Amino acid sequence: MTPLRVDLIDLENSPGQTCSITLADVTGNTRKYACLEAFTSEVPATVPGFSTLDLTVDTPQTGYLSTATAVTDPEYDGNSVVRIVFSFEGAGAYDNLCFCPWVPSRIL
Repeated sequence: MTPLRVDLIDLENSPGQTCSITLADVTGNTRKYACLEAFTSEVPATVPGFSTLDLTVDTPQTGYLSTATAVTDPEYDGNSVVRIVFSFEGAGAYDNLCFCPWVPSRIL
């Protein structure tokens, strides 16, 4: 599949609120995102309480009060992802994971 984006929720401005996301392709190459505290606002005190992370790029992405960063293996294939792992420290969640499924080409 090709992961497109995901909403991260409640990574508020409190010590230890972090999330890492690892995308692994069919050959084991990875892209790893690190989202620090204050990437989102606090739920339910501050609307909207989430920030969207674009999973198609590895450039820094600005959230609520902090920035998410990524490290990508040189041979990583973002169109052949077979595993996604979310790891949270403290509170936090994800929702609305959007992706395009892999569709094999037809042989005529």
